[in-house]
Amino acid sequence: GIMRILVVLIYFTPLGVLCLTAQSFAYFGLDMVGVLLKYMLVMIFVLVLHVLITSAVLLRIMSGLSVKTFFKKMTTPMLVAFSTTSSNVA
Repeated sequence: GIMRILVVLIYFTPLGVLCLTAQSFAYFGLDMVGVLLKYMLVMIFVLVLHVLITSAVLLRIMSGLSVKTFFKKMTTPMLVAFSTTSSNVA
């Protein structure tokens, strides 16, 4: 039922993104590449700041751990999580 619909939607999502991007390039031209690149770089910068500042402060307040200690203890679980496709493995 619902899962089948979600699987179909997820399957066709890249095609939809491609079509929307192609439409934008057709309308705005290649000048849009610079704008998208700037947006992407700003987003990466802000997300890195978030991880290094906001998340670090919350981690220290809520758990008492430093970021270094946290990542040292979480290395193995993160490697398992990122290298498997199933959450049942861990």
